[in-house]
This record gives sequence, C-alpha cells and structure tokens, in this order.
Amino acid sequence: MLYCVKAFELVLGEATLQKLARIVERRASALEATDDTYCSLHGIIEAAEQLPLPLSPTCVKALHDLAVTTPPRLAQGTLRTRLMSGMLFSLQKLGHVCTPYDASAWCDLLLGTWRADAASVDDFTFMLATLAKEKVPAPPEELRRELVAVASRPSGWTPNAANRLLAAARAFRLELPEGHYSRLKRIAAGPQHEGSGRAGKPADVRGR
Repeated sequence: MLYCVKAFELVLGEATLQKLARIVERRASALEATDDTYCSLHGIIEAAEQLPLPLSPTCVKALHDLAVTTPPRLAQGTLRTRLMSGMLFSLQKLGHVCTPYDASAWCDLLLGTWRADAASVDDFTFMLATLAKEKVPAPPEELRRELVAVASRPSGWTPNAANRLLAAARAFRLELPEGHYSRLKRIAAGPQHEGSGRAGKPADVRGR
C-alpha cells in the first residue's frame, strides 16, 4: 500500500487514513512474534509513519512492544540493524516515547544484532542516532566501548556517518580520544577538508 501511494503520488483523504488506521489497529492486535511476523511488522510501522496514519497511542505502544521483543534471529540478513533502527525511528515519529527500561532494551537488541551481522559503519551510526533520540539515561558501558571502537575505524566513513557518531557521543556525554575526534570532524566537514590537517573543536559537538 505504501509503495503504491508513493509511486503514483496519491493523496489520501482524512476518511481513508482513518479507515486504514482502524485496519492497522486490528492487525496489530493479532500479531505475534513469529518468523512470518517480522516483515509484516516492519511494513506496518513504516507505512503508518510515512502516510501518516492517525494511530491511537495504545496501538503505537503495542507495535513498539512487539518490535522490541522480537528476537533478532527472526530478522534474517545483513540489513537487520538498519531495519530495526528504522522501526524505532518510525515509532518515534508516531509519538512513542520509550521508558528508560525500553531504551535499555533497544540498546541491547540493536547492539547484539549489529555485532551478529557485522554491519557497516553507516548502519551502526544510524542505530546510534536513533538511540540517542531516546535520551538513554545511562547508556550501557558496552555500547560506549563499541562507539569508541567504531570511531577508531580508518575506513568506511561518510560525512553523514561521521556527523551521526559525533552527535551520539555528545548525547551520551562520551569524550572521544583526540585523534578519533579530529579525524571524524574532518570527515564530517566534507571531502574538501579531509587530509587538510585542520581540526576544529566546537564545544557543542564533543561529549562532556
């Protein structure tokens, strides 16, 4: 449905969106965490956010609870980290605010999935940017160590990925080693600054 709306640039009226929202709410109440559920769950959440559908807070919470309790093994392939991060991002756009317990659960889920998939720097930083929006009160030490380890990687970076990691470090109040920080700042500034030797240090980016 979502792809048809996008492809044909359809504009759905309020009545149609309300009807679709009721269908999604009925569907969400029947979903369970099975091998056949994951793709359906991802599609429902993405469509609800992008249309957007006027879902009730109760429905959004039900979708969230199912998403965060779906075992990573149910989502196969190297795109799992990006898909899971995308679901959390869409849930945020739908108005869901995680409790500290939920935020910690997402940290554990996404970190474990990212490691299992050996996903890219881009996937990891997208995950970090999504988690940072949850204002995790005390990010797990494991996640902080992983952030520093990824920051030390010499390749695989884009300006967007570097910006996301620096922003996450600030949100998590984590100070990166000077060498990693300076290099990522140059990458974040764009190709024209890479290798220039200049490394600004704005206070609002670096973790405290």
